[in-house]
Amino acid sequence: MTNKKKLIIGSRGSKLSLAYSNHVKKLLIKFNSQVDDNSIEIKIIKTSGDIFQNKRISDIGGKGVFCKQIEEELLDSKIDLAVHSLKDLPTITTDGLCVNAVVKRNDPRDAFLSYSNKSFFELKPKAKIGTSSFRRQAQLNLLRNDIKIVAMRGNIDTRIRKLKDKEFNEIV
Repeated sequence: MTNKKKLIIGSRGSKLSLAYSNHVKKLLIKFNSQVDDNSIEIKIIKTSGDIFQNKRISDIGGKGVFCKQIEEELLDSKIDLAVHSLKDLPTITTDGLCVNAVVKRNDPRDAFLSYSNKSFFELKPKAKIGTSSFRRQAQLNLLRNDIKIVAMRGNIDTRIRKLKDKEFNEIV
């Protein structure tokens, strides 16, 4: 820990990012008797990926758009550590930084959400499916080439709202 009174964790502000950051905070408290709830702060940092939600990730810089600003805060010693989803990190690490710890992985399976179908395979032809991943788009197209897979952006709450607002028939 630095000479500061508090250990500062850098995090994006989405519910999922904050859940991960709070999980890390609890692990730090559990395994380090020198820290408690009051000695660790989570600092929310807006990233390019958060700011430009109406653009495709590939159009605003590709890998790294969810961590560049957080990395800058680390390099400037404004935060002590950062919590990221590994899928958001670029494959080449930024000079001066490293991945120093990885927590146990959550369930990696995707979720299918729909108000009208219980299964992806029940979809009517030409159904409009929203997903945020090129990998998922390719996988879904292999399974069903008669449906329309559309790229979508936003955190989990935003994606569910788009489903409720009927921008998509289903989302993955």
